Amino acid sequence: YVEESNEIIKQDLPITIETMSRAAVLEEPELARLAVGLPKDLQEFRIVKIGDIDKQVDGGTHIKHLKEIGEIEIIKTVNKGKNNRRLYFVLK
Repeated sequence: YVEESNEIIKQDLPITIETMSRAAVLEEPELARLAVGLPKDLQEFRIVKIGDIDKQVDGGTHIKHLKEIGEIEIIKTVNKGKNNRRLYFVLK
């Protein structure tokens, strides 16, 4: 996955921000992968899109261009159960 991720970064896909209502976000459950769910008091959400690769509810600070990341290097992986792994990585 590292090679594929680094290739996507090199494409410098556009990162765009849009706003969606709570109702619209709830119609697309893949947008809100937050473990604690959506904050109950918010009715409008910022959505961050990375080209056609990903679209998520805004959860923090974001870059403006993919090339700002540089390159990803995996330094360690840890098994966290049958289907899960934790990846430790650095940005070069």
